[in-house]
Amino acid sequence: MRRMIMFTAAVVVAALIGLGAGYVFFKDGTKVPSEAAPATVTVETGSVGRSLNYAASVAMDSRALATNVLAGVVTFVSSDTTFSSGQTLYEVGKIPVVVVEGRVPFYRELSRGMKGADVKQLNAFLGVLGFPGAVDDAFGSRTELNVRQWQKNTGQPETGKVPLGQLVASPSLPVHLTFDLKILHTGALLAGGEALVSVPSGNPRVFLALNESQQALLPAGAKVQLTSGEQKWSGEVGESRKNEQSFTYEVDIRGVGGGALCTDDCAGIAPGTDLQATIDIVPQVSGPLVPRSAIMTDAVGTTYVIDASGLRHDVKVLGASQGVVVVEGIDAGSQIRVFGEDS
Repeated sequence: MRRMIMFTAAVVVAALIGLGAGYVFFKDGTKVPSEAAPATVTVETGSVGRSLNYAASVAMDSRALATNVLAGVVTFVSSDTTFSSGQTLYEVGKIPVVVVEGRVPFYRELSRGMKGADVKQLNAFLGVLGFPGAVDDAFGSRTELNVRQWQKNTGQPETGKVPLGQLVASPSLPVHLTFDLKILHTGALLAGGEALVSVPSGNPRVFLALNESQQALLPAGAKVQLTSGEQKWSGEVGESRKNEQSFTYEVDIRGVGGGALCTDDCAGIAPGTDLQATIDIVPQVSGPLVPRSAIMTDAVGTTYVIDASGLRHDVKVLGASQGVVVVEGIDAGSQIRVFGEDS
């Protein structure tokens, strides 16, 4: 919990000064109570507000990115969740399955003499790795040499051919991917035809999983800032729903005004992302600060304070938290009575 409260210890000091001289002594040693001067405080500029921090969760629909066609024993599965061009997803019998940027699925073995959009994607991939040659749709001698060198660099058999199932096309990179770990794990036997790799689809749903007391603190529509590394998104508290099995609440975080949280900048909002939510349950405001005890209200509901000389100043309350109030209508530097009017 983070509380943003700025005030001064002058309230306490002033109160002690104002209330300390409480007796008058006579010559015969007797003492009688004297009327103490009203305790006063100097109005200072500051801020009040209150925010809460929670870890946010992300749920999202997904679809299969590609179907496995390699048969054999799984010898490696990546623990990464975000992948760039050429990164290995998993290996079957030491043959790596790598992700490549492209919109055309790889549907055949690629070898010398072939042409097509899938070959062009292969040449673009080899170019990203730093191999020379034109990024065209022809699998010529240069492509074959590049494939052999890539295979040598990665410990594969140097065939100069790319078998079906070794390349997985993704329309954009980097990409967040999830694996079906019930099937895909080291030592598993694959027969081919398994949907092992999925990519998020649709808009992400961000929510907080809270207990009842935590959920009760969050007003609907409260401002929320989400952060993931250097990325930030603005939103607000949406609907809450109770999970009858776990007795927890899921509080939706929606975009400002009820819209989407993100449009083109959703890469940082994905399942498994370390996403932090800061909720302003008392919006931060700044201005002249006075003790809550100094605020008086008249018969018609007007709020006011009394200055040290006894004059009334009508004020508007802008925000309050933890015993202090930000107001409009009194200047910083003014002396006001801590407890309002004399009783």
